[in-house]
Amino acid sequence: MNHILQIFTGNFEHPGPRLDDVRDAVKRATELLSTEDVILGWSIDCSVYEEILHILKDLGLRVWLWLPMFSELPDSLKHQLSLTIDGQIQNGVEVIKGEEFQFVCPLNNANIQNPVKIYMEHFSHLPFYGVFLDKIRHNSFCAGLESGLGCYCPSCKKRFESESIDIDAFISNVNQDASILLPSSYDHGRYSFSSLLVDSVYKCKSRMITEAVHSVSSEFRSMGLSVSLDVFAPLLAYFVGQDIYALSEGQSFVKPMMYRITNAPAGIPFELQSMQKAFLARGCDPLPVLRELWGADDLLGEDCTMKQIDSVMRAGCTIYPGFEINNMPGICDNSPAYVWQSRSLYDKLSMTGIVLSWNSLCAPEENIRALF
Repeated sequence: MNHILQIFTGNFEHPGPRLDDVRDAVKRATELLSTEDVILGWSIDCSVYEEILHILKDLGLRVWLWLPMFSELPDSLKHQLSLTIDGQIQNGVEVIKGEEFQFVCPLNNANIQNPVKIYMEHFSHLPFYGVFLDKIRHNSFCAGLESGLGCYCPSCKKRFESESIDIDAFISNVNQDASILLPSSYDHGRYSFSSLLVDSVYKCKSRMITEAVHSVSSEFRSMGLSVSLDVFAPLLAYFVGQDIYALSEGQSFVKPMMYRITNAPAGIPFELQSMQKAFLARGCDPLPVLRELWGADDLLGEDCTMKQIDSVMRAGCTIYPGFEINNMPGICDNSPAYVWQSRSLYDKLSMTGIVLSWNSLCAPEENIRALF
Protein backbone atom coordinates (compact mmCIF):
# COMPACT_ATOMS: atom_id res chain seq x y z
CA MET A 1 0.00 0.00 0.00
CA ASN A 2 1.20 3.50 -0.90
CA HIS A 3 1.35 5.63 2.26
CA ILE A 4 1.13 9.19 0.92
CA LEU A 5 2.55 11.80 3.27
CA GLN A 6 0.72 15.11 3.51
CA ILE A 7 2.86 17.84 5.07
CA PHE A 8 1.69 21.38 5.86
CA THR A 9 4.57 23.82 5.38
CA GLY A 10 2.59 26.87 6.51
CA ASN A 11 0.14 29.19 4.79
CA PHE A 12 0.71 32.35 2.77
CA GLU A 13 0.87 34.71 5.74
CA HIS A 14 2.30 32.66 8.63
CA PRO A 15 5.76 31.09 8.87
CA GLY A 16 5.96 27.35 8.40
CA PRO A 17 8.11 24.70 10.09
CA ARG A 18 11.86 24.64 10.17
CA LEU A 19 13.55 22.84 7.30
CA ASP A 20 15.10 20.38 9.77
CA ASP A 21 11.63 19.40 11.03
CA VAL A 22 10.38 18.69 7.52
CA ARG A 23 13.52 16.73 6.67
CA ASP A 24 13.28 14.65 9.85
CA ALA A 25 9.57 13.87 9.37
CA VAL A 26 10.09 12.75 5.79
CA LYS A 27 13.14 10.67 6.70
CA ARG A 28 11.31 8.94 9.58
CA ALA A 29 8.22 8.12 7.54
CA THR A 30 10.02 6.93 4.41
CA GLU A 31 12.25 4.63 6.49
CA LEU A 32 9.23 3.01 8.14
CA LEU A 33 6.59 3.04 5.43
CA SER A 34 6.08 2.14 1.80
CA THR A 35 5.78 5.64 0.33
CA GLU A 36 5.59 6.72 -3.30
CA ASP A 37 4.13 10.24 -2.98
CA VAL A 38 4.53 13.29 -0.75
CA ILE A 39 2.21 16.31 -0.68
CA LEU A 40 3.82 19.60 0.44
CA GLY A 41 2.29 23.06 0.81
CA TRP A 42 1.53 25.82 0.75
CA SER A 43 4.01 28.28 2.28
CA ILE A 44 5.73 30.41 -0.37
CA ASP A 45 9.08 30.13 1.42
CA CYS A 46 10.79 28.13 -1.29
CA SER A 47 13.84 27.39 0.86
CA VAL A 48 11.74 24.70 2.57
CA TYR A 49 11.08 22.94 -0.72
CA GLU A 50 14.40 23.14 -2.54
CA GLU A 51 16.39 20.73 -0.37
CA ILE A 52 13.40 18.49 0.41
CA LEU A 53 12.58 18.14 -3.29
CA HIS A 54 16.15 17.10 -3.96
CA ILE A 55 16.04 14.46 -1.19
CA LEU A 56 12.66 13.10 -2.24
CA LYS A 57 13.51 12.92 -5.93
CA ASP A 58 16.68 10.98 -5.03
CA LEU A 59 14.39 8.53 -3.22
CA GLY A 60 12.28 8.21 -6.37
CA LEU A 61 9.21 9.83 -4.78
CA ARG A 62 6.62 11.95 -6.56
CA VAL A 63 6.18 15.34 -4.88
CA TRP A 64 2.90 17.26 -5.15
CA LEU A 65 2.50 20.97 -4.50
CA TRP A 66 -0.50 21.51 -2.20
CA LEU A 67 -2.43 24.66 -3.19
CA PRO A 68 -5.77 26.09 -2.00
CA MET A 69 -8.25 27.39 -4.57
CA PHE A 70 -11.31 29.13 -3.11
CA SER A 71 -10.31 29.68 0.54
CA GLU A 72 -7.27 30.26 2.77
CA LEU A 73 -6.05 32.98 0.41
CA PRO A 74 -4.19 36.23 1.15
CA ASP A 75 -6.37 39.35 0.93
CA SER A 76 -4.67 40.37 -2.32
CA LEU A 77 -6.10 37.27 -4.04
CA LYS A 78 -9.68 37.54 -2.76
CA HIS A 79 -11.06 39.13 -5.92
CA GLN A 80 -14.75 38.54 -5.19
CA LEU A 81 -15.86 37.17 -1.85
CA SER A 82 -18.79 34.77 -1.78
CA LEU A 83 -22.03 36.55 -0.90
CA THR A 84 -25.27 35.43 0.72
CA ILE A 85 -28.60 35.92 -1.04
CA ASP A 86 -29.02 39.36 0.59
CA GLY A 87 -25.61 40.51 -0.64
CA GLN A 88 -23.72 40.11 2.64
CA ILE A 89 -20.22 38.62 2.80
CA GLN A 90 -20.49 35.01 3.87
CA ASN A 91 -19.25 34.07 7.31
CA GLY A 92 -15.83 32.54 7.72
CA VAL A 93 -15.02 29.97 10.40
CA GLU A 94 -11.74 30.09 12.33
CA VAL A 95 -11.26 27.10 14.63
CA ILE A 96 -7.51 26.77 14.15
CA LYS A 97 -5.57 30.05 14.38
CA GLY A 98 -4.67 31.36 10.94
CA GLU A 99 -7.26 29.21 9.12
CA GLU A 100 -10.25 31.50 8.54
CA PHE A 101 -12.15 29.55 5.87
CA GLN A 102 -13.57 32.60 4.14
CA PHE A 103 -14.61 31.65 0.62
CA VAL A 104 -14.38 33.50 -2.67
CA CYS A 105 -16.75 33.26 -5.62
CA PRO A 106 -16.01 30.18 -7.78
CA LEU A 107 -17.24 31.90 -10.96
CA ASN A 108 -14.89 34.87 -10.79
CA ASN A 109 -12.14 34.22 -13.35
CA ALA A 110 -9.41 35.87 -11.26
CA ASN A 111 -10.34 33.60 -8.34
CA ILE A 112 -10.29 30.56 -10.62
CA GLN A 113 -6.84 31.50 -11.87
CA ASN A 114 -5.36 31.95 -8.38
CA PRO A 115 -3.68 28.51 -8.19
CA VAL A 116 -2.00 29.04 -11.57
CA LYS A 117 -0.96 32.58 -10.60
CA ILE A 118 0.52 31.37 -7.30
CA TYR A 119 2.34 28.52 -9.02
CA MET A 120 3.82 30.73 -11.74
CA GLU A 121 4.95 33.45 -9.32
CA HIS A 122 6.47 31.22 -6.65
CA PHE A 123 6.91 27.58 -7.65
CA SER A 124 7.36 27.13 -11.41
CA HIS A 125 11.15 26.85 -11.06
CA LEU A 126 10.83 23.87 -8.70
CA PRO A 127 10.60 20.26 -9.96
CA PHE A 128 7.20 19.28 -8.59
CA TYR A 129 5.56 16.21 -10.11
CA GLY A 130 2.09 17.67 -9.82
CA VAL A 131 -0.37 19.93 -8.03
CA PHE A 132 -2.75 18.89 -5.25
CA LEU A 133 -5.76 21.25 -5.30
CA ASP A 134 -7.57 21.92 -2.03
CA LYS A 135 -10.53 24.13 -1.00
CA ILE A 136 -12.26 23.35 -4.30
CA ARG A 137 -15.75 24.02 -3.00
CA HIS A 138 -18.41 26.40 -1.81
CA ASN A 139 -18.80 27.32 1.84
CA SER A 140 -20.42 24.69 4.07
CA PHE A 141 -23.23 24.84 6.60
CA CYS A 142 -20.64 25.26 9.34
CA ALA A 143 -20.81 28.97 8.51
CA GLY A 144 -24.61 28.99 8.87
CA LEU A 145 -27.51 27.96 6.65
CA GLU A 146 -27.36 31.08 4.46
CA SER A 147 -23.63 30.72 3.81
CA GLY A 148 -24.10 27.05 2.99
CA LEU A 149 -26.50 27.77 0.12
CA GLY A 150 -23.80 28.88 -2.33
CA CYS A 151 -22.62 32.22 -3.66
CA TYR A 152 -25.14 34.85 -4.80
CA CYS A 153 -22.91 37.60 -6.10
CA PRO A 154 -24.15 39.23 -9.36
CA SER A 155 -22.21 36.75 -11.51
CA CYS A 156 -23.61 33.72 -9.69
CA LYS A 157 -27.16 35.10 -9.81
CA LYS A 158 -26.76 35.56 -13.54
CA ARG A 159 -25.51 31.96 -13.86
CA PHE A 160 -28.55 30.64 -12.00
CA GLU A 161 -30.81 32.70 -14.25
CA SER A 162 -29.06 31.35 -17.35
CA GLU A 163 -30.06 27.86 -16.21
CA SER A 164 -33.69 28.95 -15.70
CA ILE A 165 -33.43 28.77 -11.92
CA ASP A 166 -35.76 31.12 -10.05
CA ILE A 167 -33.61 32.08 -7.07
CA ASP A 168 -36.34 34.20 -5.46
CA ALA A 169 -38.65 31.17 -5.50
CA PHE A 170 -35.86 28.97 -4.17
CA ILE A 171 -35.17 31.25 -1.20
CA SER A 172 -38.88 31.68 -0.52
CA ASN A 173 -39.35 27.90 -0.46
CA VAL A 174 -36.34 27.42 1.82
CA ASN A 175 -37.64 30.07 4.22
CA GLN A 176 -40.96 28.23 4.39
CA ASP A 177 -39.45 24.77 4.83
CA ALA A 178 -35.69 24.29 5.12
CA SER A 179 -36.10 20.50 4.99
CA ILE A 180 -36.39 20.75 1.20
CA LEU A 181 -32.58 21.21 1.24
CA LEU A 182 -32.17 17.65 2.51
CA PRO A 183 -31.74 14.85 -0.03
CA SER A 184 -34.15 12.09 -0.91
CA SER A 185 -31.61 9.71 -2.48
CA TYR A 186 -27.90 9.19 -3.17
CA ASP A 187 -26.20 7.63 -6.17
CA HIS A 188 -22.64 7.72 -7.54
CA GLY A 189 -21.44 10.63 -5.43
CA ARG A 190 -24.53 12.79 -5.94
CA TYR A 191 -27.58 13.51 -3.85
CA SER A 192 -30.99 14.04 -5.42
CA PHE A 193 -33.75 16.16 -3.93
CA SER A 194 -37.54 15.86 -3.99
CA SER A 195 -37.90 19.49 -5.03
CA LEU A 196 -36.88 19.89 -8.67
CA LEU A 197 -35.97 23.52 -7.95
CA VAL A 198 -33.64 22.54 -5.11
CA ASP A 199 -32.19 19.76 -7.25
CA SER A 200 -31.44 22.28 -9.99
CA VAL A 201 -29.71 24.64 -7.55
CA TYR A 202 -27.43 21.89 -6.25
CA LYS A 203 -26.61 20.73 -9.78
CA CYS A 204 -25.74 24.29 -10.81
CA LYS A 205 -23.58 24.77 -7.69
CA SER A 206 -21.66 21.59 -8.48
CA ARG A 207 -21.16 22.52 -12.14
CA MET A 208 -19.60 25.82 -11.06
CA ILE A 209 -16.98 23.96 -9.04
CA THR A 210 -16.41 21.23 -11.62
CA GLU A 211 -15.93 23.70 -14.49
CA ALA A 212 -13.49 25.83 -12.48
CA VAL A 213 -11.43 22.83 -11.35
CA HIS A 214 -11.28 21.31 -14.83
CA SER A 215 -10.21 24.66 -16.30
CA VAL A 216 -7.30 24.99 -13.87
CA SER A 217 -6.42 21.29 -14.10
CA SER A 218 -6.16 21.59 -17.87
CA GLU A 219 -3.76 24.54 -17.54
CA PHE A 220 -1.54 22.65 -15.11
CA ARG A 221 -1.52 19.56 -17.32
CA SER A 222 -0.49 21.71 -20.28
CA MET A 223 2.61 22.60 -18.22
CA GLY A 224 3.43 18.91 -17.79
CA LEU A 225 2.06 18.65 -14.25
CA SER A 226 -0.30 15.97 -12.96
CA VAL A 227 -3.30 17.03 -10.86
CA SER A 228 -4.93 15.48 -7.81
CA LEU A 229 -7.76 16.75 -5.62
CA ASP A 230 -8.76 17.09 -1.97
CA VAL A 231 -12.53 16.66 -1.43
CA PHE A 232 -15.00 16.28 1.43
CA ALA A 233 -16.13 12.85 2.56
CA PRO A 234 -18.83 11.57 0.14
CA LEU A 235 -21.39 11.99 2.94
CA LEU A 236 -20.83 15.76 2.75
CA ALA A 237 -19.21 16.54 -0.60
CA TYR A 238 -22.27 17.27 -2.74
CA PHE A 239 -23.60 19.79 -0.21
CA VAL A 240 -20.57 22.01 -0.96
CA GLY A 241 -20.71 21.57 -4.72
CA GLN A 242 -18.33 18.64 -5.07
CA ASP A 243 -19.58 16.11 -7.60
CA ILE A 244 -16.77 13.60 -7.04
CA TYR A 245 -17.45 11.63 -10.22
CA ALA A 246 -17.43 14.74 -12.40
CA LEU A 247 -14.39 16.24 -10.65
CA SER A 248 -12.38 13.02 -10.95
CA GLU A 249 -12.30 12.93 -14.74
CA GLY A 250 -8.72 13.36 -15.97
CA GLN A 251 -7.18 13.60 -12.49
CA SER A 252 -4.42 11.39 -11.08
CA PHE A 253 -6.19 10.72 -7.80
CA VAL A 254 -8.87 12.11 -5.51
CA LYS A 255 -8.49 12.11 -1.74
CA PRO A 256 -11.79 12.07 0.20
CA MET A 257 -11.15 13.59 3.63
CA MET A 258 -12.41 10.80 5.87
CA TYR A 259 -11.67 12.81 9.00
CA ARG A 260 -13.72 11.05 11.67
CA ILE A 261 -12.10 12.67 14.73
CA THR A 262 -11.47 16.23 13.53
CA ASN A 263 -13.44 19.02 15.20
CA ALA A 264 -12.67 21.69 12.62
CA PRO A 265 -13.86 22.47 9.06
CA ALA A 266 -13.76 19.39 6.79
CA GLY A 267 -13.87 17.15 9.85
CA ILE A 268 -16.97 14.96 9.58
CA PRO A 269 -18.09 15.40 13.21
CA PHE A 270 -17.62 19.17 13.02
CA GLU A 271 -19.46 19.52 9.71
CA LEU A 272 -22.34 17.27 10.84
CA GLN A 273 -22.76 19.08 14.15
CA SER A 274 -22.65 22.47 12.42
CA MET A 275 -25.12 21.32 9.78
CA GLN A 276 -27.46 19.99 12.44
CA LYS A 277 -27.28 23.28 14.37
CA ALA A 278 -28.04 25.30 11.23
CA PHE A 279 -31.04 23.14 10.29
CA LEU A 280 -32.44 22.79 13.81
CA ALA A 281 -32.65 26.59 13.92
CA ARG A 282 -35.06 26.22 10.97
CA GLY A 283 -37.08 23.42 12.56
CA CYS A 284 -35.62 20.26 10.99
CA ASP A 285 -32.85 17.77 11.73
CA PRO A 286 -30.64 16.51 8.87
CA LEU A 287 -29.00 13.64 10.73
CA PRO A 288 -31.92 11.17 10.70
CA VAL A 289 -32.28 11.81 6.95
CA LEU A 290 -28.61 11.07 6.34
CA ARG A 291 -28.63 8.01 8.58
CA GLU A 292 -31.54 6.57 6.62
CA LEU A 293 -29.99 7.31 3.22
CA TRP A 294 -26.69 5.70 4.17
CA GLY A 295 -28.26 2.85 6.12
CA ALA A 296 -26.05 3.64 9.09
CA ASP A 297 -26.92 4.49 12.69
CA ASP A 298 -23.42 5.89 13.21
CA LEU A 299 -22.34 8.30 10.47
CA LEU A 300 -18.80 8.25 11.88
CA GLY A 301 -18.62 4.48 12.15
CA GLU A 302 -16.73 1.90 10.17
CA ASP A 303 -19.79 0.70 8.22
CA CYS A 304 -20.73 4.17 6.98
CA THR A 305 -17.10 4.96 6.14
CA MET A 306 -16.80 1.83 4.01
CA LYS A 307 -20.09 2.61 2.24
CA GLN A 308 -18.88 6.12 1.43
CA ILE A 309 -15.62 4.96 -0.11
CA ASP A 310 -17.36 2.17 -2.01
CA SER A 311 -19.80 4.73 -3.45
CA VAL A 312 -17.00 6.59 -5.25
CA MET A 313 -14.75 3.69 -6.25
CA ARG A 314 -16.05 3.81 -9.82
CA ALA A 315 -15.06 7.45 -10.27
CA GLY A 316 -12.80 8.52 -13.14
CA CYS A 317 -9.49 8.16 -11.29
CA THR A 318 -7.87 6.43 -8.34
CA ILE A 319 -9.38 7.07 -4.91
CA TYR A 320 -6.97 7.41 -1.98
CA PRO A 321 -8.84 7.98 1.31
CA GLY A 322 -7.25 10.41 3.73
CA PHE A 323 -7.43 10.05 7.49
CA GLU A 324 -5.83 11.81 10.42
CA ILE A 325 -2.29 10.80 11.34
CA ASN A 326 -1.49 13.99 13.25
CA ASN A 327 -2.49 14.94 16.77
CA MET A 328 -3.81 18.37 17.77
CA PRO A 329 -5.25 18.47 21.31
CA GLY A 330 -8.84 19.67 21.40
CA ILE A 331 -9.08 19.64 17.61
CA CYS A 332 -7.89 16.17 16.65
CA ASP A 333 -7.37 13.93 19.66
CA ASN A 334 -5.71 11.06 17.88
CA SER A 335 -4.36 7.72 19.08
CA PRO A 336 -2.53 4.69 17.68
CA ALA A 337 -5.76 2.72 18.10
CA TYR A 338 -7.63 5.07 15.75
CA VAL A 339 -4.78 5.01 13.23
CA TRP A 340 -4.69 1.21 13.24
CA GLN A 341 -8.49 0.96 12.96
CA SER A 342 -8.48 3.33 9.98
CA ARG A 343 -5.63 1.51 8.26
CA SER A 344 -7.38 -1.84 8.81
CA LEU A 345 -10.63 -0.47 7.44
CA TYR A 346 -9.00 0.54 4.14
CA ASP A 347 -7.19 -2.78 3.98
CA LYS A 348 -10.63 -4.43 3.99
CA LEU A 349 -11.55 -2.30 0.99
CA SER A 350 -8.33 -3.34 -0.82
CA MET A 351 -7.26 0.28 -1.25
CA THR A 352 -3.95 0.71 -3.08
CA GLY A 353 -3.10 3.89 -1.20
CA ILE A 354 -4.03 6.11 1.74
CA VAL A 355 -3.14 9.72 2.53
CA LEU A 356 -1.70 10.33 5.99
CA SER A 357 -3.46 13.59 6.74
CA TRP A 358 -3.57 16.37 7.27
CA ASN A 359 -0.08 17.10 8.56
CA SER A 360 2.44 14.32 8.99
CA LEU A 361 4.77 16.77 10.75
CA CYS A 362 2.47 16.61 13.79
CA ALA A 363 2.23 12.82 13.83
CA PRO A 364 3.61 11.19 16.99
CA GLU A 365 5.93 8.30 16.18
CA GLU A 366 3.53 5.87 17.86
CA ASN A 367 0.89 6.86 15.29
CA ILE A 368 3.28 6.17 12.43
CA ARG A 369 4.24 2.81 13.93
CA ALA A 370 0.56 1.90 14.35
CA LEU A 371 0.34 1.63 10.56
CA PHE A 372 2.28 -1.65 10.46
